[in-house]
Amino acid sequence: MTMKHKASLEACSLATRSKTDQEKQKLMEECTRLRSDVRLVTTTIKIEQTKIDEEVEKEAIKEKEEEETEIKESTKKEETQKKETEETKAILEEKSTETKQIIVTEKETLTKKKLEL
Repeated sequence: MTMKHKASLEACSLATRSKTDQEKQKLMEECTRLRSDVRLVTTTIKIEQTKIDEEVEKEAIKEKEEEETEIKESTKKEETQKKETEETKAILEEKSTETKQIIVTEKETLTKKKLEL
């Protein structure tokens, strides 16, 4: 693109300094054609860059959404594990209390039997 740009500038410059109308006409046509080519290439590059930027943005959004989903799933899993742990703890505490009650009752029964003997 840079070479075409330089060539168009050179053709335009030569056209303005040309001594004959025929040469001036030829150089102006070349200048116009090269400028058109440069604009076309520039436009194409801008379009492609826009497409690339949009794809990069879409990918970034997708990655962010995936990360948020992973965080939500991880948090939900942690909450489930915490709830299960608390339920297990409550069950163990209940069984411990029942076991203590049984031990106390057994001790009382043994004490009564000892007193009877």
